[in-house]
Amino acid sequence: MLATVGLLSVVAAARNPVNDKLRRHRAHNSHAQRLRSQAIELDLPEKWKKYMDPNTHSDYYYNQEDKVGTWQVPPPDLVASLPECKADMIRTSYTHCVSKSSSRALTYFYGQLCKGGTPLPPAVTDIPCNITCSPGQYLPLGTAMCRSCEPGTYSVGGGVRILSWEKFPEDMSTKCDFQLEADQSEGCTGWILNGTVVHSGDQRGKRLVDSTLRYEVELVRSGFVSFEYKVDAERRWDGLYFTVDGEVAMEMTSYEFQFTEMRFPLPAGFHTLEWVYHKDVAYEMGQDRAWIQSIQIDGTLDNTAMCSKCPWGHYSETGATECLKCAVNTYSNVAGSAHCNPCNPEGAQDSAFKFALPGAKSCKAAPKCTANDMVRSYSECKNSERTQSEAYNQPQICHGGVHPAPEKQVKCALCDPGMYRKGKDCEWCPAGKFNPISTHKGVSACKTCPKGSVAKKVKWYDNAFAQRDFQKYLNEKRIATGCANGFCAQGGWRALGQRMDSGIGNGQVADIWLSLGMNLETWGAISFNFSMHASNMESRLEFYVDEERMWDIESMQAMNPNDALLTFKTPVPPGAHLATWVLHKERGYSWMEDGVEIDTHDEDIATIQSILVEGVEVPRPFRPARSLSDLPGASLTRSFRCQGWRRYQVLPLPSRVHCCSWRFYVPSVPTRAV
Repeated sequence: MLATVGLLSVVAAARNPVNDKLRRHRAHNSHAQRLRSQAIELDLPEKWKKYMDPNTHSDYYYNQEDKVGTWQVPPPDLVASLPECKADMIRTSYTHCVSKSSSRALTYFYGQLCKGGTPLPPAVTDIPCNITCSPGQYLPLGTAMCRSCEPGTYSVGGGVRILSWEKFPEDMSTKCDFQLEADQSEGCTGWILNGTVVHSGDQRGKRLVDSTLRYEVELVRSGFVSFEYKVDAERRWDGLYFTVDGEVAMEMTSYEFQFTEMRFPLPAGFHTLEWVYHKDVAYEMGQDRAWIQSIQIDGTLDNTAMCSKCPWGHYSETGATECLKCAVNTYSNVAGSAHCNPCNPEGAQDSAFKFALPGAKSCKAAPKCTANDMVRSYSECKNSERTQSEAYNQPQICHGGVHPAPEKQVKCALCDPGMYRKGKDCEWCPAGKFNPISTHKGVSACKTCPKGSVAKKVKWYDNAFAQRDFQKYLNEKRIATGCANGFCAQGGWRALGQRMDSGIGNGQVADIWLSLGMNLETWGAISFNFSMHASNMESRLEFYVDEERMWDIESMQAMNPNDALLTFKTPVPPGAHLATWVLHKERGYSWMEDGVEIDTHDEDIATIQSILVEGVEVPRPFRPARSLSDLPGASLTRSFRCQGWRRYQVLPLPSRVHCCSWRFYVPSVPTRAV
């Protein structure tokens, strides 16, 4: 009995996206209805006849005896070559609602051409149409009541969310088009999968090219498309734009520092969605690339029939709308886990101690702890002393070996140049005075600038590397840190006492940023000591002053080995500015269709050991925002200008470190050794 199974209950094994959509669209029409249309006699194989679908006016071919249909002209040996129908070939589809009864039917069909074997179940009829399940729920096939997703699974409601980019989803494709015939022979890959993102490919050096990501979808009800993207391209001329059915929905955007979400409504029906990275005829800027982190389509189903399993390294509880990464030192090696397993169950031997980073599939043997695995912190200064404490860096991925030293009393830290000790605090030297060295002394350490000179102000931020001071700077909004893209295990950069680094256990694709607001009253500079450990050429430490990317620092990294201690310095004009360091972490590019090994944690890590700002720094709170242009530093508090060649004075400005002559001679300020 064919029941209400649609013609394409036996679609071709090599699925065509267009035919597949026709199948879904027509699955509710019975073959009996189609037989009422006129059969067209042609020179076809025995038992086959050609019909015209009365609803769509499309031709199809049907073998009544063997109950096999196809949209294509059947070859003579088609039936003989078909495999036997099996239960795992059976698919389902809901019919459209009947407005009079507000009901619909659930029909069954085969997902490929087959014959005989397992019969199709009968259709389930009179299912209410007005059932809407919330995210975290699903509607079991043929039922009228929503259920919560079981632990280890999740749902977004009646739609699909794409978060993993190991392979392209069904009905998604990519292409690359040159506008000039002379360029057709150049290589162009289209969009490239990279695990947790998909990007527009390497378009540097090319001209008039469009790299397109296309997704064909069908909505059974009104819904929306949303996606998270970022782009770094030549301003105004190159960039990413988005179209729905050939109409531009998002105008071309050339620069977005962090992933930004866009959402557009979609009516019911078939739609072609395209993300196009366009490059014009000349010039390039930035990375010349666009990235997409996630795509969600709402409305592809009235309700999802089953919840999706969480991938390995993740877990979920009942009624989840998303999966969570396994925490440090836990793992999940199967899909659909309701919880993560500890790497070191109770009673495990110390010699077998293991560790795992967030989102792990398995645990690894923990190395012995060394001095580099310790972070040192201090209490407030009191009576010229403070308490020194040590603890393991977090997350702790070592075991045994060196242990944290016990607490002890030590001298208070030296005050930075330009400052003096006043009780538990360091104060700026008074107006007209300077101090060129670090000191424990009081105000007597500050010397008077001679006539004809002015104090040159600088500030070291090395004290910000202590956890207590770093938190203070964060609270006062002098410094901000975070994760612009991907996954950050510590939520940003971490202070380790003698240094600052980008953290460990970050995602394989991530941008971990650190921003410092600064305000210069004179021409000055910012300099810092840093090192970089990268697993591939695409991972690097980027540095920006405002929105200007300092490419020289990346050239330095390319010319030096991993972990080399380097110093970078760049001049900065007067005014309010924002300095931003970004560890751009990215695993090496590949086609990534098959055989991708993603259970590898390459610890790309950037370390800063000293930061120096010359030319006056008067910090003021600033707010983190989605682009560098939205992150201003402090405004100037007073101006500095020449009052005449023969007029000499010492400006009443705080933070005096060096004196320089009225001729604006600026002495070099060496970066402090580490």
